[in-house]
Amino acid sequence: MESDLVTQADANRGAVLHAQLLDLSFDTKKRFFLFGEILKEIRDNKLWLALGFDSFDSYFSDPELSFSKSSVYHAISLVEHFPDWKRMLPEPPVRKLIMIVPHLTEKNRDRLLEYASGQSSSDLRYTLDGLRDGVDVKAGHHSIPKAYRCNECGKVKGIYWEDLCKCGFTEGQIKTIRKLVEDRA
Repeated sequence: MESDLVTQADANRGAVLHAQLLDLSFDTKKRFFLFGEILKEIRDNKLWLALGFDSFDSYFSDPELSFSKSSVYHAISLVEHFPDWKRMLPEPPVRKLIMIVPHLTEKNRDRLLEYASGQSSSDLRYTLDGLRDGVDVKAGHHSIPKAYRCNECGKVKGIYWEDLCKCGFTEGQIKTIRKLVEDRA
C-alpha cells in the first residue's frame, strides 16, 4: 500500500520541479509570442515571396517548418491583440489568451484578462459562454463550483442542488435525485 507520508526530500524535490515548470511555462509563453511576431512580419511584409513560396500558408507548412495553421494564426492573433505582451508575462497562460481573443473588446479587455488569470480553463470557458458581444448576459453569473471529494469523509463537495441543471428530467426523477442528494448531505 502506498504511504501517505511525504518526506522532506520529496517536498524539496517537488518544489524544485515546480519552479522549473514555472520557468518553462514563462519561457514557452515568451517564445510563442516571439513566434507570432516573426510570422506576422513575414506575412504582413510578404517576405514569403522573397523566400520562394507561392503563399504564406505554403511557407509555414513547408516540411522544413511544418507549423500547424492553428498555431501560426493563434500566435499572430495574440501578437495583434496583445502588442504589449511583454508586460503581461507570466500571466495568463497562452491557451487562456487564445480562449478570450474572440470575446475581446477594449471595454472588457482588463476584465477578461483578470478572468483568464484567475480562473481554471473550464471555468473560463463557462464564463466566456455567458458573454455576448463581450458583455455578461447571464444574470447573477458566477463560475461553476469545483466538485471534489472531501479528504475527511469522502463525500463530494462543491456542488449545490440549486446549481444543478435539471433539464430533461421528469418531476419524479427530480424528486428521486433530490432525495439522494439530501440524504448524502
